[in-house]
Amino acid sequence: MLKLDLIELDEDYYEDKLFFTNPDVLDQKFTILEEENLFYIHRLQEVEQYLEITGETETRKKINLEKEFNAQDANRSVL
Repeated sequence: MLKLDLIELDEDYYEDKLFFTNPDVLDQKFTILEEENLFYIHRLQEVEQYLEITGETETRKKINLEKEFNAQDANRSVL
């Protein structure tokens, strides 16, 4: 249809329009994205560390409770 001139288009239809006309603006955008990514990476590392510490604490508590339960169970067996 375009070849047959059945559709009318503006003259600038085929011209590419640049979103960023100033290179400094693009550089600023990349810098902001990089800073945000580093923030999220740091935050994720903090959460992973917290989960690791929490898991270790939970494991220690479980071991202590099992020891206490076994000790009480042994005392009941003696009675």
